[in-house]
Amino acid sequence: MGAHIGGVPPASGSVRPSGSSVRRRLSELAAWPLADSAESHTRAEKVRILYRQGPPMQAVGILGAAVICWVLWGVTAHLRLGIWWVTLTTAIVGRMVLAAKFHQRDPLPIDMATWERAFVVSLGVVSLIWGVGGWLIMPAGSPLHQAVVFFFLLGVSGAVVTGYAAHPVATIVAVVCVMLPATIGFALTGTFETRIMAAGGVLYAVASLGSTRTFGYFMRRTFELSFELQGGYAREREHARTDELTGLANRRAFLILGATALNQAVRYGHPLSLLMVDVDHFKQINDTFGHAAGDAALRAVADALRDAGPRTRLGDWVGRSSRCSCRKLRRVMRRSLPSVCGTP
Repeated sequence: MGAHIGGVPPASGSVRPSGSSVRRRLSELAAWPLADSAESHTRAEKVRILYRQGPPMQAVGILGAAVICWVLWGVTAHLRLGIWWVTLTTAIVGRMVLAAKFHQRDPLPIDMATWERAFVVSLGVVSLIWGVGGWLIMPAGSPLHQAVVFFFLLGVSGAVVTGYAAHPVATIVAVVCVMLPATIGFALTGTFETRIMAAGGVLYAVASLGSTRTFGYFMRRTFELSFELQGGYAREREHARTDELTGLANRRAFLILGATALNQAVRYGHPLSLLMVDVDHFKQINDTFGHAAGDAALRAVADALRDAGPRTRLGDWVGRSSRCSCRKLRRVMRRSLPSVCGTP
């Protein structure tokens, strides 16, 4: 057995990544840090989609509310329209700030439950302002203007279904809050036209909620499969780089880490240390006590080297290569050390 302990000190001019930067995704295609369960991973992915979809829809919501106020300016009290628009805009801006903080902090999956609740509550508040306020600003004597406002409320509900269908609970809360006040109001007014609009609102809400449940189910299954795929990839990658018997880095991993350490040493002009630990008379252990005892001896040596980890520098690592002899290692060192240290 050959156990190699190698390491290179961090560059003096380099900046070690902070804890927050380590938690960030490596790229737009990389998923969140692998959660401890499929449920946690699914929640993290759903919340990420919600906060990514939110800001563009919210900006359009402010513009749509302004258009409604312009349409109703001549038939509805200006003070009522102004209060509704200011209240709605303030709530929407608050949701934009919430989304900005989410992207700034880039929370871990363990923190997603808090951000999920904040999103659902804020969405419910804005939806109530749309639903209740939209009903209150409708002019009682103008069915045409009522139909225009109701058309906008249907559009808001459709935008919610399109953007937030990955989270069925949030979608159901929003659609009910937006559609319920006007639907009930139309149903109780007693005119044929308003009852038709109420029936249309009910049918639209039922169809939207049904499609939301279906879409949400398939999104959840996609996230669960993504979690399983990431877990399987991580396990296979670890197996490919780990010695099965000792749990140390295997030959493949040792060569990869060694190349990285060598390149850093050459680049920054730092010394590079390499230590080879060989178990003397190991063949005699196998011949005398059997291969099981030999395996136990290798694991004991690996544990001793691993336990020395807290006394080593950051960047030191231990690997095992059963096919590397002392003579071969010395030849490699003679070729490599001059390029690192500048001396023969």
